[in-house]
Amino acid sequence: MSAVAETKIALFTDSGCDIDDNELREREIGMIPLRLHYSNGDFRDRAEITARDVYSRLPQEIPRTSLPDAGDITKLFDQYKEQGITDVLYVSISGNLSGTKNFVRLLADDYPELHVHIYDTCALSYEQGFLVLAADDDRKNGLPIGTILNHLGHMRENMLGLFVVRTLEYLKKGGRIGRVEGTLGTLLDIKPVIGCDASGTYYSLHRTRGFQRALRRMIDTAVEKFKGKSVRLAVVHGDVAQEAASLAQELKSLLCVRDVVIAPVSPVLGAHSGPGLLGIIAYETP
Repeated sequence: MSAVAETKIALFTDSGCDIDDNELREREIGMIPLRLHYSNGDFRDRAEITARDVYSRLPQEIPRTSLPDAGDITKLFDQYKEQGITDVLYVSISGNLSGTKNFVRLLADDYPELHVHIYDTCALSYEQGFLVLAADDDRKNGLPIGTILNHLGHMRENMLGLFVVRTLEYLKKGGRIGRVEGTLGTLLDIKPVIGCDASGTYYSLHRTRGFQRALRRMIDTAVEKFKGKSVRLAVVHGDVAQEAASLAQELKSLLCVRDVVIAPVSPVLGAHSGPGLLGIIAYETP
């Protein structure tokens, strides 16, 4: 009888996940950077530009965001091939917010020796990030790809990811929110509580007048969903680390928080949201 080849699983994601670079390296999770286009050139997300760089340049120029460089993706595939990897799992930013998932699938066709599996999180930021980390835990526990994918699907269904922004200007100019809604929202100081629906498209869960009221609605929504339950929590922010820390502290007083991470959003996400964003991502744990 011929020996059955050992399954070796590699995992990668993209820079939309907001997981710290050091943690990605320690866990041996690959990461492909999305890109930002300025009039003076292109920059690889997180590798060649910071979110603070993006915010400082927004008054002069709002960058366009785009797919990763093909070479960054094929470099990973080449490494996996050399390492004898049998299965590759890509945990992607929402396919309805970026074409990266389809681009990876296209390039994977050139590597028939790799079984490339793509999980569309239909999310971004640490909602995507928590799913990446769960996939990594599962693969290190020796679970097969099918079980990992099922776990991610169940986890995504029960996760909460909400954001509030200081202005709708950048979402509107980036084509991520309706022009009419964006214009009226700016005129009336409407601040929506934004999430990604099951298809991975932005939607407004609540609409309020003023940022502080929107922040309170976001907090109340999280408490309503997870009151009395143990949760893992991420608070993400657009260069307002102190406000994020205060938000995390308040949530710890209101919920049974098993652990919490505070993370800045990536430059690509910051280009669409502008400075000052605050977000809550959480899911129930045993």
